Amino acid sequence: MKKTFNKQFFLNSQLLRLIIVAQLALIPFTGLLLWLTHDYLRVITLIIGSLNLLGLFVFSVIIFLSYRKTPEAIDKKQYLDEKANIVFHLSSAQGDIQEAQKTRKAIPLEQEKQTQQRLDKHSSTINRLTQERQSLNVKQESELSQLLTEERKRHLSDGLRSARITQAKIPGIGKGFTTKLNNAGIISAAQINYSRVMSISGIGESKANALVSWRNQVERELQRSSPKTLPDAIQSPVIAKYDQMRDELNAQERNEHKSLQISLTAIEKEADDRTKENEEFEQSAFKRKANAEKQLVSVNEQLQPYEEITFGHYLSWILGFDQVNAKLVLLLAGGLVG
Repeated sequence: MKKTFNKQFFLNSQLLRLIIVAQLALIPFTGLLLWLTHDYLRVITLIIGSLNLLGLFVFSVIIFLSYRKTPEAIDKKQYLDEKANIVFHLSSAQGDIQEAQKTRKAIPLEQEKQTQQRLDKHSSTINRLTQERQSLNVKQESELSQLLTEERKRHLSDGLRSARITQAKIPGIGKGFTTKLNNAGIISAAQINYSRVMSISGIGESKANALVSWRNQVERELQRSSPKTLPDAIQSPVIAKYDQMRDELNAQERNEHKSLQISLTAIEKEADDRTKENEEFEQSAFKRKANAEKQLVSVNEQLQPYEEITFGHYLSWILGFDQVNAKLVLLLAGGLVG
């Protein structure tokens, strides 16, 4: 059932129409007087016209405020405010739904990105550990090779010093020459070289060549008997040292594999938690949207009886115009408010 105005205006319809018509008629009349009069009469006319416009404006405001205070207008405003609030919540729910849909698409992409970053970090760590392990192998081989070279040099040096001239059978070198050699500080093969031997009085080129040839033979025999591997006493500590460093790298690699699994599990769990939270948020938004839509239908139904509760209809009602003149009244209302 459509609502109508019940509260009467403080002026009756005929008097109200007379006042408004008089004020409206005065507007073109004062305009005509302004065009016809001069000097102080024009000033008086201007004052009268201004006061008339001011009065018309004040009277329009009084009528509008009277409309706003009617029970019907108050009820309609309450429904309109309620509708605006419902529309706001409906818009908010729709925005939350759109945000939830965006988040639903973003979660797996973010999970994939985080997973790839962690896998890249894992690959980099494993590659670094592998390179360090290979480097340890190279360093170990290099150190063992250096120690073996030093051991062979020691074997050769010790062997040359142990090869005594007095115990050797060297062609052309008897006890007399041996004594000369010993007196010159040449006791073993280690001190023999061609120029040194030649510097000893009484030793000629043939004896010098015999001594050098003997030294070379001793050296060849020592080289053939040179150690092919390091003694355990030297090799074992070196291998143990590098094995310990490799064990540390292996432990780091095992820890990295464990850390990778923990990280991937955490990333997956975070994505699952965010998905669950987002689903709950989206369901809540859909419920709020459905509730707001239901409330909007209800408030629209409550507003339907108030379709004619407008300022134009109120002005028509207080002026006593019938429905035939409703459009004219609406134009008049527009002019008054404007």
